[in-house]
Amino acid sequence: MSIDDKRPPTQDEYESNKKKFNNWGRWGKDDQKGTLNLITEEVKIKAASLVKKGVSISCSYPVDTKPGPRNPNPAQHFVSFGPSNSHDYIGLSYHGFANTHIDALCHNFVGPGGPMYNNFPSSLVTSNGAGALGVENIKEGIFTRGVLYDVPAFRGTKYVDHKSPVQGWELIEIAKQKNIDPMSGDAILIRSGVSQFLKDNPEYNGNGVEMPGVHASCIEFFHRYDSSILAWDMLDAAGQGYKGTIPLPSGQLLSMPVHFMALPFLGMPLIDNTNLEEVAQYCHSINQFEFLFVISPLHINGGTGSPVNPLAIF
Repeated sequence: MSIDDKRPPTQDEYESNKKKFNNWGRWGKDDQKGTLNLITEEVKIKAASLVKKGVSISCSYPVDTKPGPRNPNPAQHFVSFGPSNSHDYIGLSYHGFANTHIDALCHNFVGPGGPMYNNFPSSLVTSNGAGALGVENIKEGIFTRGVLYDVPAFRGTKYVDHKSPVQGWELIEIAKQKNIDPMSGDAILIRSGVSQFLKDNPEYNGNGVEMPGVHASCIEFFHRYDSSILAWDMLDAAGQGYKGTIPLPSGQLLSMPVHFMALPFLGMPLIDNTNLEEVAQYCHSINQFEFLFVISPLHINGGTGSPVNPLAIF
């Protein structure tokens, strides 16, 4: 199977892809940065050269303090103030489907009790934090070329639906349409149109497991073109009712097939719940779909990720 055949992987192919698209040992047995190693000094310099207009666009949603089905652990924000100053407190459980955040490589394991990326034992993750692969390995930030893959615009639809998840071959076709050459170190930004989808389909405004989104076939694209990081608005396509969804031996369906391939096998960090509406509008207005992409996670020793405010700079 290959995305060149325009066919999503079967269950057996998905399992074999864990070896085929595997970066363990590629940058040494002690490596903790994964695909971020692909962002070389040369890649950064080329990315910086894309800044021509001085326009910066945030790709983050506001920190969500309102409880709801997709935000069962709302952020806490308390402000105190006096006659001459003010200060506040933020408490944030950022993993989930509400807040924009980066997943560190310690976030997902190879199955229950299995190792993490590069064969680091998952037992290194305790209540005191991750002893390896924590977000502190990204403390210098991420600075590379970002490329927007606007799937609904390519299809002429409002959003990605359950019948047609985003497939790897579509990313190739979008790149060709926009005259983009996928390059090593690219940040891949996949817009599926989550905001409008939830407005039109409020019954799916739950925990996110039954949402449409990006299919596991895209893993081959990321590996083939040496992508460094994935930023997306609708996350994995999985759950009941999906065309080409990955089944499990038990007869159930894999809940997050991209997460559980990208993080522990590719070693590719993810930026979940990326807000791509404004940057998509701007890209289409100037007919430019590449830009400098910058992410600065909080420096949290042993953190499984961090809230972030990604910036697309033109």
